Amino acid sequence: MNITVSAGYTYGIANNSDEIKSMICLADHNLYQVKKNGRKDIYGSPF
Repeated sequence: MNITVSAGYTYGIANNSDEIKSMICLADHNLYQVKKNGRKDIYGSPF
């Protein structure tokens, strides 16, 4: 059995709930970038 991982993440400091939501959206966007580029990768970016 083969297991692969695709992940998107962001890092930084959120100062309020709106920024937390923005960080989650950015991490989600990063995940979709990985999937668009062929999967089996991890991509992150600063907030």
